[in-house]
Amino acid sequence: MINRTTGLRDWAVLVLRLALGGAFIVHGYAKLFPSGPAGFAGFVQSLGFPAPQALAWIVSLLEFGGGIAMVLGLFVRPIGILYIVEMLVTT
Repeated sequence: MINRTTGLRDWAVLVLRLALGGAFIVHGYAKLFPSGPAGFAGFVQSLGFPAPQALAWIVSLLEFGGGIAMVLGLFVRPIGILYIVEMLVTT
């Protein structure tokens, strides 16, 4: 007998993974293209973070590459943890 709750949970996790990954892809793409994260680095510097260039690249690549990986279902937990850290730092 198939457990209905497990099936619904699997679909819910898929939808959440696709939505979260898609949102991060969009935001990471905007930071990386067309001219790289230089503008974002200026914003990060205005907030007083150390090493704004490096941080801008790390955040941009995490959002874009991590979003793609999340949509594909790769490294979901480690990327999720990195997203949590990023969101805690940005709030």
